[in-house]
Amino acid sequence: MVRSPIQSRQRRMPWGFAIGLLLIAAALAIGPFDVSVALTIRTEKLPGDIRRFLDLSEFWGHGLGALLVSVTVWLIVPSHRRKLYCVLGGYALAGITTNCVKLFCWRWRPGYYWMQDSLGAATWLDAQAISVQRSLTSAADPTNSLDGASQASHAWNYFFANLNWEHMTQSFPSGHSAAAAALAYGMTRLAPRGAAIYWLLACAACAQRISFNSHWPSDVFVGAAIGLFASAGVFELYERQRALYAPAHHSMPNLKIDAPQKLMTIDAA
Repeated sequence: MVRSPIQSRQRRMPWGFAIGLLLIAAALAIGPFDVSVALTIRTEKLPGDIRRFLDLSEFWGHGLGALLVSVTVWLIVPSHRRKLYCVLGGYALAGITTNCVKLFCWRWRPGYYWMQDSLGAATWLDAQAISVQRSLTSAADPTNSLDGASQASHAWNYFFANLNWEHMTQSFPSGHSAAAAALAYGMTRLAPRGAAIYWLLACAACAQRISFNSHWPSDVFVGAAIGLFASAGVFELYERQRALYAPAHHSMPNLKIDAPQKLMTIDAA
């Protein structure tokens, strides 16, 4: 029995999803030790060459780096332009997802956390998620004298005002790590020969976020997992759609039309 490409693909999990799940587990395990790990690899404790390399690798998790990579692939490898859309789609989805999560999670960035002289506190519990329903219920108090329309408007204003818009408390998750992992995964699917370079830059960009006091280790692990989920999801959707229309596309050249030959035979007679 011959299985279709879709049936074969449904039997296995994309490796991006599998690694993402491992990163989530790693974040849960390392969370209680965020402070000690962050103190160990702070930038002033690293050799000069490694510190400069980590600093330069930040571009891989930045929008400018993704733009430069995309323009290079677009100009040099025109045959890969369709998959390039998947790379950019996964990159954008990772960034949007992390930014949305940041709005609902309060967690001090290490650089601001050190200023509070509270090095002995556990930082995993500092990530607080607000309850949307509680915010709306509190804002739309039945005892409020406002009418229905004004009460609804006040509820939404209260909700948006209580989102986490402060840069100093947007530590969880790491957007740079999500972007770096999404770009590395996408480029690996597009041009596998350079996978070692992509992932070296991605890991360096993630390490840079910790050593430069921008994120905690657990923030980085969760951010990288989000990036892998986003990029792998976009590529998986692309491959499924491609496999769905591939049989009809490949069967067209096999059609044989003998009508012209029969007409030529009649004319010759």
